[in-house]
Amino acid sequence: HGVGFKIENPNKGSPIKGVHPADLVRWLEKGERLHLIDVRPEAELARARVEGARRLDPAYRSELDALAKDAKLVFLAHHSSGAQAEARSYYDRGFRDVWY
Repeated sequence: HGVGFKIENPNKGSPIKGVHPADLVRWLEKGERLHLIDVRPEAELARARVEGARRLDPAYRSELDALAKDAKLVFLAHHSSGAQAEARSYYDRGFRDVWY
């Protein structure tokens, strides 16, 4: 096999999806299986907790890494850019149902 290259289509939509808060509430109310991952800094966590979310710490990272790659991962942050960056890192590791 020779050396290949990969072409990224800049017009293709992102495989990592933003989720509207109302949709997240609906998923939770339906009992949908998902992992709600809080990536906010400790200072923000102290001000407000999100019920059902777990702080992304080294122990939780290990647990997530051991999940099946089709697990639904939903990342939370005060600014969506922080959640999107973390979601991208999990997508890059093979997870395909990744939201922020």
